[in-house]
Amino acid sequence: MSKMSGQQQEVIIAIAIASFVLLGAAAFSAEESVPATGDCASGDRSVAANHARCRAHSERARAAPKSESSTRRSPLRATSKLLLPCARPIGITGFFRGRGGKHDGIDINAAAGTPVLASEAGMVRSAEWNGGYGKDVVIDHPNGLRTRYAHNSVLLVTRGQRVRRGQRIALVGATGHATGPHIHYEVFLHGTRVNPFLYLQ
Repeated sequence: MSKMSGQQQEVIIAIAIASFVLLGAAAFSAEESVPATGDCASGDRSVAANHARCRAHSERARAAPKSESSTRRSPLRATSKLLLPCARPIGITGFFRGRGGKHDGIDINAAAGTPVLASEAGMVRSAEWNGGYGKDVVIDHPNGLRTRYAHNSVLLVTRGQRVRRGQRIALVGATGHATGPHIHYEVFLHGTRVNPFLYLQ
């Protein structure tokens, strides 16, 4: 095979570089592409303008949950934090996964018969058997807050009863859909479930 001249080598290198640039541009375009729906739909022929619009839309979407979370936290954090509903927890195994997830609260493991405590003063909204929640207590608190304590073995309060912060309201159990003794604990703000960890002291 004849040896390539310097000019031939330069041509081959130039072709290789051009191919690399074209492949990189195609990959970038695939990563950046967004389906033409909502704010990202555009008749503008400028790819750069379209990408800028879509990036702005994505930034607004990412910022929305943060703003919502901050709004939800502020009413309670301006006053006090909720009390952990168990004085002797063994651990926490189930974690809040929010809307679209499969778990609406946290699971606090404790020995059967351990007292379940009211996280804050309020009025008992319900204290009864509630399907998969088993023996369930729900308490309404000030500032639009509500708490749920599920899977209890014994209920110590009744509907309409006023309770103090830290008062015993039930005993830990495994009633309803539960594989072992624990407190399934939920926090609501104005009727919407929120992450309990944002509110517990």
